[in-house]
Amino acid sequence: MRYHVKVNDYVLEEVYAEADIRGYAPGWREYQADVEVAPEGTQEFISLARFLGEPEPPPVPALPPGVELPPVQAYQPEPPPVQYQSDFPPPPGQEYGQPGFPGGWEGDYKPPSKTSMGLLGVGLGIVGLFCVPFFHIFGTIVSLGGLVVAIIALRQVQGEPSTYGGKGLAINGIVTSSIGLVVAFALIVVIPGMGKGLFRGQAEKDQQAQRLLREINMAQAIYESGVGRGDYADSLAKLGKEGLLGDASKLEDTPVEGFKAIKFETMNRSSTSVAGFLIVIAPVDSKGFPRSGEYSYFLDQTGVIRRSIKTDDLANASCPPMVGVADIPLTEEEQRRADAAKKDREIQEMRMRELHEREEELRRRQQMEEADFRRRMGR
Repeated sequence: MRYHVKVNDYVLEEVYAEADIRGYAPGWREYQADVEVAPEGTQEFISLARFLGEPEPPPVPALPPGVELPPVQAYQPEPPPVQYQSDFPPPPGQEYGQPGFPGGWEGDYKPPSKTSMGLLGVGLGIVGLFCVPFFHIFGTIVSLGGLVVAIIALRQVQGEPSTYGGKGLAINGIVTSSIGLVVAFALIVVIPGMGKGLFRGQAEKDQQAQRLLREINMAQAIYESGVGRGDYADSLAKLGKEGLLGDASKLEDTPVEGFKAIKFETMNRSSTSVAGFLIVIAPVDSKGFPRSGEYSYFLDQTGVIRRSIKTDDLANASCPPMVGVADIPLTEEEQRRADAAKKDREIQEMRMRELHEREEELRRRQQMEEADFRRRMGR
């Protein structure tokens, strides 16, 4: 047998078997639907609980005598908001109404009608930031212009927020332009200043090395022309003992003014060569070892001071002479002693050449006599 089903006073078009109704019953009860059932072809609807053979729910008790329910009031719309009047003019872009909201209680907020110059400030700041590493002056001017434009744009937005927009763009323009100016300052002022400081430090080292080597050269020249009788002192300490050299006489053993002798050699005169010497000094650390990344300095009997071409290399006679800002002019006394030593060396070299020429003349005469003797013996 099949049944009609009425849900909340609405009769469903489909007819259901008893098993189907029992299956749908839990769902209808979950949604608290008012369900009634009637046999197919009739309109005698009974409750779902009665159809399923369940007890009927108790009836709603009636109100006691004299008790009445309060009447239901009809919906009344809220009255319109009260518009306050004041003798003072309203703030720019805002009418009297709800505080803090332009346009009053109605909330008819309107976006700013104009855009500030923040976009132009951002553009100039980005262009300046990219130009500064390659075109210092041009990038600096562009970044400065972007900063000015961005500041003007930010003041417009803060002064008339209802008219001008673009506060974020203005702030970004200030940031990018400021970064460009900082980079320009570093490239134009800071880095060149650091380079000059490094150059100045190297120049001071060159001057110290020249001063020490010049003292050694003067002492050797005096020793060679006097006590040495044509030969140079074979140690700096010997020059110190003769009173010809001061603190520089300790260079072979301990650092002096941050330098130490790395190499010192002397060559005695002979029948075929003149006497000579060479010395190489270099900056050293507190333990007396040569410091990495420093130049070394070379001096020989010619009196020419030479610096190594590369750092950490040992200077030698093939290195170029030191010229430029590090040269120290000689004092009058040093110049006099240098001229005297140079004159003595020239005299010594002239004597050596005369001696060598005499030896050559004697050798030729001896060879001629031997040749004449052999010729006479051959007869």
